[in-house]
Amino acid sequence: MPRLFDPYNEKIIKEFMLENPNHPSPFAELSRKIPFNNKQISHHWNDKLNPLLCPDPLSDIERIFIHNWARNNRQNGTYNWKHCQNEMRITFNKLHSTNKIKNAWNSEQKRLAREVGNEIGISVQTTTTFISSSSLSINLMNNNKVEYFTRTPISSLLTVNDDIILSSPPSPIEPYFRPDLTKNDRNYLLNITFGYWRYH
Repeated sequence: MPRLFDPYNEKIIKEFMLENPNHPSPFAELSRKIPFNNKQISHHWNDKLNPLLCPDPLSDIERIFIHNWARNNRQNGTYNWKHCQNEMRITFNKLHSTNKIKNAWNSEQKRLAREVGNEIGISVQTTTTFISSSSLSINLMNNNKVEYFTRTPISSLLTVNDDIILSSPPSPIEPYFRPDLTKNDRNYLLNITFGYWRYH
């Protein structure tokens, strides 16, 4: 379990930082005074102890700024949130902690993932339902928008003996269809019945 900063060590950090604002390596120097390395001290100062940190929650405009910054500043799959912090300080005249900025970005990504997951869940549920129902519903996902439309009931596309297509994997012999069906209708019906084309 990582060691936690206690009030005594936090007091040493704050006093040193306020008394030595122009020190070239303040966190390295502090690591010689307290039992933490310079990276731990730096993170604790920048995320909690710095008196210039803004305590307010991020505004909608600031969240949009973080979103746009992250989209344009990803390097090798990572983000330098310190750079984002500096740009936000210049733009909004507020110093938010890097941890707050990073958490805002991660929360947005989780929210988007949940929304996509919900839409995929709707897609799977709809696809599973229409095979056993009398009407067919399809959804198209485009730019996070789901649209629905209906097609001809499956029962009207099959002949009397074609119901075996829905209850078992397709045989190597192509099923018999009503003669008035178009080629597109036949291909469509084959594709939705146990992935017919994957077996051929």
